[in-house]
Amino acid sequence: MGRQISANRGRSLALFLCLALLLLSFCFHHCAAAAAAAREEEEELVKAAAMADEQPKKPVPAAEEAPAAEAEAEEEEGLHLEDDQEPREHPIMGGIYDAPLNNENGFDKEDLARFAVREYNNKNNALLEFVRVVKAKEQVVSGMMHYLTVEVNDAGKKKLYEAKVWEQVWMNFRQLQEFTYLGDA
Repeated sequence: MGRQISANRGRSLALFLCLALLLLSFCFHHCAAAAAAAREEEEELVKAAAMADEQPKKPVPAAEEAPAAEAEAEEEEGLHLEDDQEPREHPIMGGIYDAPLNNENGFDKEDLARFAVREYNNKNNALLEFVRVVKAKEQVVSGMMHYLTVEVNDAGKKKLYEAKVWEQVWMNFRQLQEFTYLGDA
């Protein structure tokens, strides 16, 4: 019986490792394809810019000059939108970006902030009381790094702190990295 359990664990581990390698392979190929597409797009933009510089410019009447210049600047910056489109913010991979205080999947930043205050109190023998989350930012790392601006009550005074919490949900892991005083609220 013991050998059978051990063999089953071995097969489960082997299956898990195969799936993990498959996932890593997929991610690597996806990133490589995205990078290649970005390089091709950049080369096309460089060629188009070079061709635009070679073509003679048409004179524009003074009345049309300002709107044309604004439209040209928007196109250069990639801000040109159709009438039915809204601007979208694309976070930079690995960059820190604003996060909603309440996620649609039920995950709440307040939970992380309460954890941060509790950990700070335990490590520093403090008596801070959580009040609310003022602002939240996130960064994708090996898991997620949460940057939370937290309002706390310290002996009757409201103060602001920034909590930096590292979380790996799949490992059921949370760790308070920093808890920095920002000032009075």
